[in-house]
Amino acid sequence: MAPSFQCSPRWVLLVFLLLVCLGCINTCAFEASIDLGPAQRRCIGEQLSKHVLIVGEFRVSHPAATVPGGAATGPLLMHVHVTDPANKTPVFQQSSRDRIKTGFTSTKPGVHMFCVKNLSQQQITVDVQLLWGPAARDYSQLAKAEHIDEVMLQLLQLQDKLKLYHNNILFMRERDEQMRQQNEQTATQLILFCGVNIFLLVASSVISGFFFKRFFRSKKII
Repeated sequence: MAPSFQCSPRWVLLVFLLLVCLGCINTCAFEASIDLGPAQRRCIGEQLSKHVLIVGEFRVSHPAATVPGGAATGPLLMHVHVTDPANKTPVFQQSSRDRIKTGFTSTKPGVHMFCVKNLSQQQITVDVQLLWGPAARDYSQLAKAEHIDEVMLQLLQLQDKLKLYHNNILFMRERDEQMRQQNEQTATQLILFCGVNIFLLVASSVISGFFFKRFFRSKKII
């Protein structure tokens, strides 16, 4: 007889937490290199939930290889600004530097736009690094300041990852509720539109029949 294997709730919970942690590690960072021509701007959008710490670094690495000779014709400067999902007031903006760092906590859920503009007279390459959630926190400095041992530090990291996962679930539920309300509103408008069209078709048929009947009677056809 083959030995039976039973999964205890403890092992199931540990596997679930491990998968959550791996998911958080894989989705809490973004790195890219962007080539920008003179006065060119590019934006990066990241979907973030509410109350999430975001740390970003933008650095002009070098002129692009397409520049003849590779010699700089002026200072390699850029402008960086970040907007929240409302797109009203920039959360952060800074200009005329070759290296810009920013850090803030999101106040609204949705897509946050990170935009970079080239202020130089030549093409440049900007290295972008975005970290959010647990990946944005410096746990080594926190351990030194709070005198936290390794086990408690790991538990704190796990707590932050689970909190981010929980916030993402709440954000997805909110988006689903908004989409459901929009679908219901669209369905109501569609039903109303169809009802109006049916009424207009019936009304036009009745009116057309009435006028055709009068016309034929006036011509003594019927």
